[in-house]
Amino acid sequence: MNIIHKPLVDSFIDANLYQELASITQSDVDHYAWVNTEYTNCFLNWIQSSSNYTINGLEQFPHVAYCSGTTDGIQSFVHRHGHKRRLRFSQGEFAAAKIVCNHAGFEFSYLEDSELSSNDALIISLPFSSNGGIYPSYNKLIDQCNKLDIPVLLDLAYIGISYGIEFDLTPACISDVVFSLSKPISAHLRLGIRISRDYHDDAIQFNYEAKMYNRIAAKVGVELMNKFSQDYIISKYLPRQQEVCQTLKLTPTNTLTLALGNEKEHAEFQRNGYYRICITDELLQYK
Repeated sequence: MNIIHKPLVDSFIDANLYQELASITQSDVDHYAWVNTEYTNCFLNWIQSSSNYTINGLEQFPHVAYCSGTTDGIQSFVHRHGHKRRLRFSQGEFAAAKIVCNHAGFEFSYLEDSELSSNDALIISLPFSSNGGIYPSYNKLIDQCNKLDIPVLLDLAYIGISYGIEFDLTPACISDVVFSLSKPISAHLRLGIRISRDYHDDAIQFNYEAKMYNRIAAKVGVELMNKFSQDYIISKYLPRQQEVCQTLKLTPTNTLTLALGNEKEHAEFQRNGYYRICITDELLQYK
């Protein structure tokens, strides 16, 4: 059991990854021949291929671009709004937003410290980083953001290893959504995408349009997504998650690699009021 959330590096997927790397030729990733949408369309199809969750509203985001995991998208969102708005995120969120705010000198406030105001910009993960499920007042927050015209970045980094959640992207306040393959497919490749309602003239969009990103990684990612649907991950590891949690007396979450413990036995795992435990190692070792 770990405090840090470790990627689920499936040995079969990993072996295929290196086979694909070895087979790539120069023509596969030639700058002029490369078609950006081969990667982004494959990614969006992969996201929608699951029978273990539902995702609604993707068609409302016409602008799609490669980004390195979700971190690049979070950084762009912070820099876009940090000069005029206060950034808001949970104390239990992925640390990227806090790091970017501190580095840039932008104001931020934890969601747990005060109510939202019209001058805020919100970053929130789904599944939520601290409990592997949903932030306790998620629906209320989204409703407030709609009423107050607060832009929202939705971080769906865990979607590839999640089940039993409805991802509703239709609320108008959600301006950006970022996805990553790091947890379900490979942490090595740093593959992600950002979708947005409006066009953003930033480094992410420029690099995508100019094809100035890791096309070798993207090509391998396409091959892996074509071979391994999102259902492969869930089908293989969901029974293991249930067994591991039963054996270790933990509560499973909607995220395969995360479970919840209790204060008495797992105090060292405390994260923003939850005793969040990463069980990736146990999933990979469990027989």
